[in-house]
Amino acid sequence: MNAYAHVSPSRIKRHKRRGFILVVSMSVLVILGSLAVAAAIMSQGNLRTAATQVQVTSALSAAEAGMQLAESRLSEAARRFVVQPGSINGAFGTALWDGTYTSQDAVSVTPNEKFSESSLPRGIAEALVSIHSHDQNALDVEGLPAQTSLTNSPLENLPEELRARTGSAPRRSRSPATTA
Repeated sequence: MNAYAHVSPSRIKRHKRRGFILVVSMSVLVILGSLAVAAAIMSQGNLRTAATQVQVTSALSAAEAGMQLAESRLSEAARRFVVQPGSINGAFGTALWDGTYTSQDAVSVTPNEKFSESSLPRGIAEALVSIHSHDQNALDVEGLPAQTSLTNSPLENLPEELRARTGSAPRRSRSPATTA
Protein backbone atom coordinates (compact mmCIF):
# COMPACT_ATOMS: atom_id res chain seq x y z
CA MET A 1 0.00 0.00 0.00
CA ASN A 2 1.10 3.55 -0.69
CA ALA A 3 2.25 5.58 2.34
CA TYR A 4 0.95 8.77 0.76
CA ALA A 5 -2.50 7.41 -0.21
CA HIS A 6 -4.36 9.58 2.29
CA VAL A 7 -2.49 12.78 1.23
CA SER A 8 -3.61 14.88 -1.73
CA PRO A 9 -1.30 14.99 -4.82
CA SER A 10 -0.70 18.77 -4.56
CA ARG A 11 0.55 18.34 -1.01
CA ILE A 12 2.99 15.62 -2.11
CA LYS A 13 4.54 17.94 -4.74
CA ARG A 14 5.00 20.72 -2.15
CA HIS A 15 6.66 18.31 0.28
CA LYS A 16 9.18 17.11 -2.37
CA ARG A 17 10.17 20.74 -3.30
CA ARG A 18 10.64 21.96 0.27
CA GLY A 19 14.45 21.23 0.37
CA PHE A 20 15.13 22.92 -2.97
CA ILE A 21 14.57 26.45 -1.57
CA LEU A 22 16.98 25.71 1.27
CA VAL A 23 19.76 24.68 -1.16
CA VAL A 24 19.26 27.79 -3.34
CA SER A 25 19.21 30.17 -0.37
CA MET A 26 22.37 28.61 1.10
CA SER A 27 24.13 28.94 -2.26
CA VAL A 28 23.15 32.62 -2.48
CA LEU A 29 24.40 33.20 1.08
CA VAL A 30 27.76 31.54 0.29
CA ILE A 31 28.18 33.63 -2.88
CA LEU A 32 27.29 36.89 -1.10
CA GLY A 33 29.62 36.04 1.79
CA SER A 34 32.46 35.31 -0.64
CA LEU A 35 31.88 38.63 -2.39
CA ALA A 36 31.94 40.47 0.96
CA VAL A 37 35.23 38.79 1.94
CA ALA A 38 36.76 39.59 -1.47
CA ALA A 39 35.70 43.24 -1.16
CA ALA A 40 37.25 43.47 2.32
CA ILE A 41 40.52 41.94 1.12
CA MET A 42 40.67 44.29 -1.88
CA SER A 43 40.03 47.36 0.27
CA GLN A 44 42.84 46.28 2.62
CA GLY A 45 45.14 45.92 -0.39
CA ASN A 46 44.15 49.37 -1.64
CA LEU A 47 44.95 50.88 1.76
CA ARG A 48 48.37 49.22 1.78
CA THR A 49 49.04 50.38 -1.78
CA ALA A 50 48.07 53.95 -0.89
CA ALA A 51 50.29 53.93 2.21
CA THR A 52 53.21 52.59 0.15
CA GLN A 53 52.63 55.28 -2.48
CA VAL A 54 52.75 57.99 0.21
CA GLN A 55 56.05 56.58 1.52
CA VAL A 56 57.55 56.36 -1.98
CA THR A 57 56.51 59.93 -2.80
CA SER A 58 57.92 61.16 0.50
CA ALA A 59 61.21 59.34 -0.06
CA LEU A 60 61.53 60.67 -3.61
CA SER A 61 60.84 64.21 -2.41
CA ALA A 62 63.48 63.91 0.30
CA ALA A 63 65.99 62.49 -2.20
CA GLU A 64 65.25 65.31 -4.65
CA ALA A 65 65.73 67.93 -1.92
CA GLY A 66 69.02 66.29 -0.93
CA MET A 67 70.22 66.26 -4.52
CA GLN A 68 69.38 69.95 -4.94
CA LEU A 69 71.26 70.78 -1.73
CA ALA A 70 74.24 68.69 -2.85
CA GLU A 71 74.26 70.39 -6.26
CA SER A 72 74.13 73.84 -4.65
CA ARG A 73 76.95 73.09 -2.22
CA LEU A 74 79.14 71.45 -4.85
CA SER A 75 78.67 74.46 -7.09
CA GLU A 76 79.50 76.79 -4.19
CA ALA A 77 82.67 74.83 -3.37
CA ALA A 78 83.83 74.50 -6.99
CA ARG A 79 83.33 78.23 -7.70
CA ARG A 80 86.07 79.00 -5.19
CA PHE A 81 88.72 77.28 -7.34
CA VAL A 82 89.77 79.50 -10.24
CA VAL A 83 91.95 77.90 -12.90
CA GLN A 84 93.64 79.33 -15.97
CA PRO A 85 91.79 78.74 -19.26
CA GLY A 86 92.81 75.52 -20.89
CA SER A 87 91.78 71.93 -21.14
CA ILE A 88 90.79 70.14 -17.97
CA ASN A 89 91.22 66.38 -18.19
CA GLY A 90 90.30 63.66 -15.73
CA ALA A 91 93.65 63.74 -13.96
CA PHE A 92 93.49 67.48 -13.37
CA GLY A 93 89.85 67.19 -12.21
CA THR A 94 90.88 64.51 -9.72
CA ALA A 95 93.77 66.71 -8.54
CA LEU A 96 91.36 69.62 -8.03
CA TRP A 97 89.03 67.37 -6.05
CA ASP A 98 91.78 65.88 -3.88
CA GLY A 99 93.88 69.04 -3.62
CA THR A 100 96.93 67.31 -5.09
CA TYR A 101 97.47 69.83 -7.91
CA THR A 102 100.87 71.49 -8.21
CA SER A 103 101.92 75.13 -8.29
CA GLN A 104 102.41 74.84 -12.07
CA ASP A 105 98.67 74.19 -12.44
CA ALA A 106 97.98 77.88 -11.59
CA VAL A 107 94.99 77.29 -9.31
CA SER A 108 93.86 80.08 -7.01
CA VAL A 109 91.38 79.60 -4.18
CA THR A 110 89.08 82.44 -3.11
CA PRO A 111 88.00 82.83 0.51
CA ASN A 112 84.52 81.79 1.54
CA GLU A 113 82.05 84.69 1.52
CA LYS A 114 79.63 83.21 4.08
CA PHE A 115 81.96 82.27 6.96
CA SER A 116 85.60 82.58 7.93
CA GLU A 117 87.99 79.65 7.76
CA SER A 118 91.29 79.18 9.56
CA SER A 119 92.93 78.24 6.24
CA LEU A 120 91.88 77.94 2.64
CA PRO A 121 90.86 74.44 1.53
CA ARG A 122 93.37 72.58 -0.59
CA GLY A 123 90.78 70.81 -2.80
CA ILE A 124 87.09 70.86 -3.65
CA ALA A 125 86.45 67.95 -1.28
CA GLU A 126 87.89 69.95 1.64
CA ALA A 127 85.79 72.96 0.62
CA LEU A 128 82.68 70.76 0.73
CA VAL A 129 83.61 69.46 4.18
CA SER A 130 84.07 73.04 5.34
CA ILE A 131 80.64 74.04 4.00
CA HIS A 132 78.96 71.06 5.66
CA SER A 133 80.81 71.66 8.93
CA HIS A 134 79.52 75.25 9.11
CA ASP A 135 75.91 74.22 8.42
CA GLN A 136 73.45 76.12 10.61
CA ASN A 137 70.60 73.63 10.12
CA ALA A 138 72.42 70.55 11.39
CA LEU A 139 70.47 67.78 13.07
CA ASP A 140 71.97 65.25 15.43
CA VAL A 141 70.92 61.86 14.09
CA GLU A 142 71.63 58.73 16.07
CA GLY A 143 74.06 56.50 14.22
CA LEU A 144 75.59 59.30 12.10
CA PRO A 145 78.83 61.11 12.96
CA ALA A 146 78.48 64.63 14.38
CA GLN A 147 81.57 65.89 12.52
CA THR A 148 81.95 65.86 8.74
CA SER A 149 85.11 64.19 7.49
CA LEU A 150 86.71 63.01 4.26
CA THR A 151 86.74 59.25 3.81
CA ASN A 152 86.99 56.79 0.96
CA SER A 153 84.12 56.44 -1.44
CA PRO A 154 81.25 54.28 -0.12
CA LEU A 155 81.45 52.29 -3.36
CA GLU A 156 84.86 51.02 -2.31
CA ASN A 157 83.30 49.37 0.75
CA LEU A 158 80.65 47.47 -1.21
CA PRO A 159 80.85 43.69 -1.44
CA GLU A 160 82.31 42.42 -4.72
CA GLU A 161 78.95 41.23 -6.18
CA LEU A 162 77.31 44.63 -5.56
CA ARG A 163 80.33 46.49 -6.90
CA ALA A 164 80.06 44.45 -10.11
CA ARG A 165 76.37 45.37 -10.38
CA THR A 166 77.04 49.11 -9.97
CA GLY A 167 79.86 48.98 -12.49
CA SER A 168 82.44 50.45 -10.12
CA ALA A 169 85.81 48.81 -10.30
CA PRO A 170 87.89 48.65 -7.14
CA ARG A 171 90.15 51.69 -6.89
CA ARG A 172 93.26 52.14 -4.88
CA SER A 173 92.39 53.36 -1.43
CA ARG A 174 93.46 56.71 -0.04
CA SER A 175 94.03 57.24 3.61
CA PRO A 176 91.11 59.07 5.25
CA ALA A 177 91.81 62.71 6.10
CA THR A 178 89.72 64.67 8.53
CA THR A 179 89.32 68.41 8.83
CA ALA A 180 88.31 70.45 11.78
